[in-house]
Amino acid sequence: MTRDDLLAAYDERRALYAAFAATIRDLFAQLLEGAGVKVHGIYERTKERESFIKKISREGGTYVSLEEVTDIVGLRVITFFSDDVDKVASIVRKEFVVDSKNSVDKRVLLDPDRFGYLSLHFIVQLHPTRAALAEYRRYSSLRAEIQIRSVLQHAWAEIEHDLGYKAKIEVPAVTQRQFFRLAGLLELADEEFKNIRDTLRKYAEDVPQKIRTNPENVPIDSVSLQNFVTTSELVQKLDRDVATALGRLGATQKANNQYVAALLPKLAHFGIANISNLVRALDECQSEILALAGVMNTISNTPSEARAGPVFEGISIFYLTYILALRTRDGRKVENYVTSFGLGVTPEAQREFAAGLTRWYTSRFK
Repeated sequence: MTRDDLLAAYDERRALYAAFAATIRDLFAQLLEGAGVKVHGIYERTKERESFIKKISREGGTYVSLEEVTDIVGLRVITFFSDDVDKVASIVRKEFVVDSKNSVDKRVLLDPDRFGYLSLHFIVQLHPTRAALAEYRRYSSLRAEIQIRSVLQHAWAEIEHDLGYKAKIEVPAVTQRQFFRLAGLLELADEEFKNIRDTLRKYAEDVPQKIRTNPENVPIDSVSLQNFVTTSELVQKLDRDVATALGRLGATQKANNQYVAALLPKLAHFGIANISNLVRALDECQSEILALAGVMNTISNTPSEARAGPVFEGISIFYLTYILALRTRDGRKVENYVTSFGLGVTPEAQREFAAGLTRWYTSRFK
C-alpha cells in the first residue's frame, strides 16, 4: 500500500477511529470502576493527520495496510501509585486481546541509573465476545495502544519531553548529574507515596480495635474520628436525641470526610486530643447538648446549617464544642469560638449569635 493510499484510508476512517477512542475510554473507565481501581485520569487521543504522515514517511516505515499502524488510537491511563500500574495491566490482559509482539514493558528496558519513562505499552483489540455486541461491532478490526504509568512517571515523561532529551547519551555532561539526582528522588517519592498509602490503610484497619481497648492512646484525627463517629453507641444515641430535639428525627446521614474534617480543629480548640478525652466530654455534657439542641432554632442569628439541612452522624460532637465554649462562662471566649470557626454569615451576626448562646446558657445552667 503506497503512502498516498494509506493517507487516503486514514482520511476515510478518521471519524471511525475518533469514535473508537471515545468508546474505549468509556469502556475502560467502567472496567476500572468495576474492579475498584482508582486512577488519576484516563485520556484518549486519535493520531492527528500531520503525525500520521510523519509516521508512515519514516525510513523503513513500510505498511501493507492501515491496520498495521497500531497507534492511531491511543489511551493513556495515569495511576496514583506505581504498583497500580500492574493492577491496570491485569485488567487489560483480561478484557482485551493483547498483541504481545507489539506490546512492550518499557520498565524492564530502563537503565538502572534512570527513573525515566516507566510505561507499560499494550497494543489491543476488543475481545471477540465484546466485539460481537452491536455497540462494538464496527470496531472489531481496530487496534489501540494503551499506555499505563504512575502520575510521577507521567510528570517525568512530560518534562523530559519538553526538555527534548529521551536518552542518557543525549544529555549534556554538565546536567547529567542533575538528571540522575532527580531520577533517584522521583523513584524514591513514588515508593514513599506507596508506603504512606499502605501505612494509612494499616492504621485504618487497626484503629477500631485500639479505640475499644486503649482509647486514651488513640489521637483524634480524620481516621479515628470517622471510625468513632460511626461505631460509638454513645454518639449514635446522642445523635438520635439531637435530631429529635431539632425536629428532624430519622434525618441523620452518614458523616462524610468533609464534615468530620471540620470537627477536628473545633475539638483541638478545646484540647480534646484523644478518643478517651472525647468520650469523657460527651458523657459529662449529654444533658447540656440536648438542651442546646432544643433551643438552637430560637437563638437569634443561628447559623443556617443549624436550622435546616441534613443532620450528619457526629452532630452531637458539633454541639459538644458549643457547650465546651459555654462552660467557660466567658462571653468573650464564646464569641471568639464562634468567630474563629465562621459560625455565622457576618461578624455582626456571629457576635449576636454568641451573645444569645451565652445568655441562654447562663440562665439555663446557673
